[in-house]
Amino acid sequence: MQYSPATAPPLPDTLPHAPAGVYDHADGEIEDDLGKSALESKIACLPAAWQKFDRLVITATRHLLFASGSVFTAVIVAEVFTRYVFSYSMFFANPLSKLLLVWFFLLGSGLALRQGAHMGFDLIAARLAPAARQRMVLTAHAIGLVFILEMLWASIFAMGPAMRQNDPGLDISLVWLVVSVPVGFTLLLYHMLAVITIEWRQKPALLATPGAQP
Repeated sequence: MQYSPATAPPLPDTLPHAPAGVYDHADGEIEDDLGKSALESKIACLPAAWQKFDRLVITATRHLLFASGSVFTAVIVAEVFTRYVFSYSMFFANPLSKLLLVWFFLLGSGLALRQGAHMGFDLIAARLAPAARQRMVLTAHAIGLVFILEMLWASIFAMGPAMRQNDPGLDISLVWLVVSVPVGFTLLLYHMLAVITIEWRQKPALLATPGAQP
């Protein structure tokens, strides 16, 4: 049956929503998880003496990520331009971009952890009571902490062989590339401890209320 604009039935005021659990994030939840205001509210859960240092670490990391990402982009654009316009390839573009990319991802992994940007499976946790969910999350973070410590220990031992090798493209010690792993996992260790502290200090009643402030 066709309706004219005058005879068409009115649309309902509210549209049906998908059942809970169908989508990973509700409307606006991604912005709440990754926004500066949400991160700042989580920092407020840390002890007062820790908050200033934590903001300094986050700000310094963001500046380093901006610098390394900008240089990486400039190198890649210049390499593409010189290769296709002048048929000339910059010999340092490939090793330098590799060095910058490794540092970029390892420095940013801890910051991504703080902002909830890592992939996760929260189907079970979303259906638990607040107190049970908090225990489950803390257990998962503790397991992640063990993995980070293992990677940090292994990366420190990898420094020895790297000191005896040079990168053929940049003609610098390979340690400048390998040192990004212990530095990155040290930052990841710090951010994991901060996440565990924040989760531990949050009250389960607040976790049950979306958008509630600690």
